[in-house]
Amino acid sequence: MVHALRSVADDAKCELSAIRAWVDVISIPQANQATQSLAVASLPAYASCVDYFIVCAPSVTHADTGLAYASVHKSRFSAAPGTG
Repeated sequence: MVHALRSVADDAKCELSAIRAWVDVISIPQANQATQSLAVASLPAYASCVDYFIVCAPSVTHADTGLAYASVHKSRFSAAPGTG
């Protein structure tokens, strides 16, 4: 994640301290399924308001679809170099 944020700062020609990172595992409630679903549903609105959207995800297989988790995200968003 640090590498990806540095890459964004370099691309945007700004200081790393000017970058604000939102990390979903700590920003989305994990204990309450209903609240978690609402937070996840808000991701497109958040993503539409930012200049960069970095997905840092492990390469794992989704239990239901059999698709690689990182591949699904890459098909929806641009990944920064070194993020999967």
